[in-house]
Amino acid sequence: MGFVAPTILYAKLLIKQLWQLGIDWDDEPPPHIIKIWRQFCHELPLLNDFKIPRHVGVVEDCVVTLVGFSDASELAYGGVVYLHVQSASGNTVQLVCSKSKVAPSQPLTIARLELCGIVLLSKLLRTVLNNYAGRFAVNVCAFTDSKVALYWIKSSPHRWQTFVANRVVQVTDNIAADNFHHVSGVENPADCLSRGVTPQKLISHPLWLKGPPWLAMDPSQWPINKESEVQSIEDIPERKILAHPVTAPAHDCAIYNLAQRVSSWTKLLRVIVFVCRFTKLLPRRESMSVTASDMEFAEIKILQIIQRKYFVDELNNLRNNKCCSPAFNKLCAFLDNGLIRIIPINIPLFYRDMTMSSTLLLIIIIKRIYTLVPSF
Repeated sequence: MGFVAPTILYAKLLIKQLWQLGIDWDDEPPPHIIKIWRQFCHELPLLNDFKIPRHVGVVEDCVVTLVGFSDASELAYGGVVYLHVQSASGNTVQLVCSKSKVAPSQPLTIARLELCGIVLLSKLLRTVLNNYAGRFAVNVCAFTDSKVALYWIKSSPHRWQTFVANRVVQVTDNIAADNFHHVSGVENPADCLSRGVTPQKLISHPLWLKGPPWLAMDPSQWPINKESEVQSIEDIPERKILAHPVTAPAHDCAIYNLAQRVSSWTKLLRVIVFVCRFTKLLPRRESMSVTASDMEFAEIKILQIIQRKYFVDELNNLRNNKCCSPAFNKLCAFLDNGLIRIIPINIPLFYRDMTMSSTLLLIIIIKRIYTLVPSF
């Protein structure tokens, strides 16, 4: 049940120290470890005087409130649950259960450890609620001394990074976020669950058995200030960084860079053929042979890339049926298969007397021959 969980944690932390020192089972620990262990063994019999009442104080026509506290430190984190019963004969507070865990060896921020303590507390509260649900109605109230962790669980999980978001979801699945409130560190009985105490200190601990003094009052008198709890905290950690994708023109092309490094035109075309086969722009063949159609496809591809690099404005104008620059207008430029092609300037001198069909045939032949590209 965790009635002496702070003392058990004290022993767990001692074992962790031995593990961190790398002491083998037959090695003698350092003197300060031996001193701590002997003191612990000397005080351990004092727990025989530690008494927990069997009856939690529930009677007819009473108001029952389950109250939880969580805390964390660099050493450990934990949660403790009390049962507050308000009846005609007065108010009673009894320790119900508690649990603590040693902090992982991997360094975590205090805020993250505080959130882990809240997760542990929410599981404890849910377990007790499931046991009490069929017997009587129970109200729930939970406290933590971490404003950052409290702000996390009272906000939407999508605002936080994965570690925090996942644990916020775990907490809210067990206990509603509205049930969590802030408490000062000096009034938090879970403080000893995050550091551990010796048996002698546990017996005389002012908060462990009954909680803070105000817990024995009516719930309406508890120091709960919901307005201050929802105030925004500056520079809240673990915010998710929202990435807005944008598109930017690619100024460099792998094929263009390849063309600048290969001096042989035939070799370049063959390399581009195999690149296009790999990227499935050309169908793959069982043999490594390259056909004339493959070479033609590669030639058109590299000419398109070169023209897009040097004549991007003219390409856009031709695609949108806009006027090109004066130099291009003189060349009678047009688009064919994504390429800028031109009609030679001297053609109008001899095609004036040709028939329409002959003229069209000549234009088709010229389209297949001439291209406007820079030389390598």
